[in-house]
Amino acid sequence: MNSHLNASAAKPLIKKEGSSWFIWLLPAIALIVGSWLLFKSITDAGVEFVLHLDVEENSDIIPNKTEVKFFGMKIGVVKSMDLSEDLAGVNAVIEVDKRAAAILQPDTQFWLVKPEVSITQITGLDTLVSGRYITFQFGPETSKLAKSEIAKLPPKQFDFTALSDAPPKPEYLGGLHLRLKSSRVGSIPNDAPVYYKKILVGNVERSTLQADDELMIDIFIQEKYKHLVNNHSRFWNASGVKVEGSLNNLDIQLDSLTSLMIGGVSFETAPLAGKYKTVNNHHEFDLYAQKADALTKSKRIQISFNSGDGLKPKTLIQYQGINIGEIETVELNPKADGVVVTALLTESAANLAREGSQFWIVKPEIGLASTKNLGTLLSGFYITVKPGKGKLTNTFEGRETPPTIQVKNEGLKVTLTAPQLGSLKAGVKIFYRNFPVGVVDGAELADNAQQMLIYATIAPKYAPLIRQNTKFWNASGIGLNFSLFQGAQIETESLESLLEGGIAFATPNNKDMGDKVEAGTQFKLHDSSEDDWKAWAPNIQLAK
Repeated sequence: MNSHLNASAAKPLIKKEGSSWFIWLLPAIALIVGSWLLFKSITDAGVEFVLHLDVEENSDIIPNKTEVKFFGMKIGVVKSMDLSEDLAGVNAVIEVDKRAAAILQPDTQFWLVKPEVSITQITGLDTLVSGRYITFQFGPETSKLAKSEIAKLPPKQFDFTALSDAPPKPEYLGGLHLRLKSSRVGSIPNDAPVYYKKILVGNVERSTLQADDELMIDIFIQEKYKHLVNNHSRFWNASGVKVEGSLNNLDIQLDSLTSLMIGGVSFETAPLAGKYKTVNNHHEFDLYAQKADALTKSKRIQISFNSGDGLKPKTLIQYQGINIGEIETVELNPKADGVVVTALLTESAANLAREGSQFWIVKPEIGLASTKNLGTLLSGFYITVKPGKGKLTNTFEGRETPPTIQVKNEGLKVTLTAPQLGSLKAGVKIFYRNFPVGVVDGAELADNAQQMLIYATIAPKYAPLIRQNTKFWNASGIGLNFSLFQGAQIETESLESLLEGGIAFATPNNKDMGDKVEAGTQFKLHDSSEDDWKAWAPNIQLAK
């Protein structure tokens, strides 16, 4: 029994347990996820490049925080920084999204955006919150490609040097890029405004000194204003305030408050722009020191006047209400009995400098017969011109008054002849029995230069008053007749003719008046009337 018990106790009891393979599942999953993350990190990894920055430009650049942005969208970040070998700057290692790797082209330009506050504009204001960031623009070669083509470009360069300032706006963004040549830049800084007739149309981008010591100023004209520029546009320095003259003749030139404080450029274009050509990017213009030089460098002329009263440098020359030039100098002529005016005409007005052109001074006129040019009381005298048709010339005999030429008034046209013009001029009235019935249209010297031809028009209703034997006389001013026995006799037609001048006429009584006259009939203009003329009282039926 004991042996049976011992044998039974010696047999072990074996119990079958489940499989333990699942303990390897977690490591397997971890391996798969890790492999996937490694694969993703490799396939999604950005592209790195090195950007060299000056010491002054690397301030506030923080690895893993300072971003690369394009139109406000983050496309990369600064990964690390170290000093350059020459200790003059830093090398920033930057990683950009692989989808933006196409920006790494040989002509791509990078720069650091920082806040700038000036009178003309505030830029980079967002950096006050987010910190400074790096941005870029494509160069001229890359920007010629279509956007779809640029996106497919492989990265070609991995080492760049940052610009110290933002470069000129790229051409692919539109607008017009121009270059202005100047012997001196004056006070025109970067970002200074560019004006067209005092409207802000662009800005100065940068100024560079050329090998010949000429300054080249790059400016940008906004897309919506580029049609204002053609190959005959004129640019000038509008910086500061220019004061010329004396206490009683002060000329102050100021384009705008902004140009006064920081400088600027202005330009204008000739009014006949349809005859000129548009310009392309990088077209070069001269930058003149002042507006007068810019707009009046085309044609220099000399005009002689009997008197220089009211004429001074900067006095305008106008034609049909448009400024076509201005006086440069006023000097005595060699005989000291008049002045010689040197003036500069704009290019568009150069053809007015022809033989036969007549220049005269426009002054205010105040009187009973007419009141004209009151604006010159404030603006000052100016010179205007009646174009001639002869050959081009640059010397002229100026007039103190407008040329008295015949104008078109409705009625009977007659011509009066007189040895002197006297005070008669266009607009002077013609009287019959002290009643105005006509007007002087104008006058000119006869072809033989022996007398004046005075053109007059009688209103249609009063044309029947003019007959073959009608007598005309100068009724201007006061007539004084004096005799020893009768004393002095003062005569004047009217207060109006006394002040402004005039012509009077009388027609003999019916049997002596003669026939009606045709247009263009000539009459002698007598210096004064005879006693019996004023006694005439013909019975003449007026026209209806």
